[in-house]
Amino acid sequence: MLNSATHARTRVLFRKWADDGFLGGCVEAVFVDVRAGKSVQCYAQCCGHGPGLWEVMLSKTVPATPEEYADILQELREIGYDDLEIITEDDVS
Repeated sequence: MLNSATHARTRVLFRKWADDGFLGGCVEAVFVDVRAGKSVQCYAQCCGHGPGLWEVMLSKTVPATPEEYADILQELREIGYDDLEIITEDDVS
């Protein structure tokens, strides 16, 4: 359970790759506050956690709809992400 007094929420942005591209419509969770240089931490159902280039995530993907990210959101909750705050790219500073 999240204790907001002692633990910040994990901000997540859901992005979808083009249906005809390398990742064929895959939806990724982007943890916008977990960065190293130009990379950001991502999670995809097909391959788990990994780095992604922030500029690539924004230029080569589109925002995923709630229907499109429902499965990956459920998977994240099942592996322990019970404190997610779903945001849009307008919320990223």
